[in-house]
Amino acid sequence: MNRYFSPDKKKVIFFDMNNTLMGRKQPFASLFVEVLDEFTARWNMDKTNWDPRTVLYDYQKEWKTRKHSRAKERLSPERQQFACLRNALRRHSFPVTNEFLETFFRRLKSRQADEVQLYPDVPETLTALSKQYRLAIISNGVRDDLLNQMRKSGLSAIIPTDLLFSSSKDIPKKPHPAIFRHALKTMDIDAGMAVMVGNSWRHDVMGATQLGMDAVWIQRAHKKNGARKKIGKAAVVTIRKFAMLRDLF
Repeated sequence: MNRYFSPDKKKVIFFDMNNTLMGRKQPFASLFVEVLDEFTARWNMDKTNWDPRTVLYDYQKEWKTRKHSRAKERLSPERQQFACLRNALRRHSFPVTNEFLETFFRRLKSRQADEVQLYPDVPETLTALSKQYRLAIISNGVRDDLLNQMRKSGLSAIIPTDLLFSSSKDIPKKPHPAIFRHALKTMDIDAGMAVMVGNSWRHDVMGATQLGMDAVWIQRAHKKNGARKKIGKAAVVTIRKFAMLRDLF
């Protein structure tokens, strides 16, 4: 692939974090079952027909139902999780307290953070790009969790944590333009001097291009590598492997 972007015109490369720079070693489903099994191992209950996988199935079914209903507008994501698990455990006829729900999801969240790792081609690629470009991150999620993932994965040794731009009370999540404007203003650059790299077409590509930023869409299952298109005046390039950024830039 020929170089498409140049350090003469582009100064900053922004990256999404989860599923772009890093992924989970273990899927959510298996972590959910493991953590639930750990908790219920000490419960005094009839486990003749007990199978944590049925709870997972009911939890995911409940979550999917609520996702498409107005209920999610009245509850925070955390309370949505609580309600889904409470209903999933209902058939097993034992009381579920708020303390249990809080502890369970805190443990699950901790395990998820521990399971995060950088994709194999990320460290070397970022190190090479950092010699000619400034690197930063624009990612949805809780800032403390993202910072913890950066430190545990070693990402903070390549991209400083003060260049992590995340949603907050005053800054909406991607694809809202506010989070991109905030990052551009902090980095003191115009949209045309930046490129957004991410795996989400809606959050990363559309979010960035609506401000005039160019974008790279990482779609590991895409049939055609290096596909290029225009969205307004912004350019979008599709790649299958993160390492291909070294040729693109």
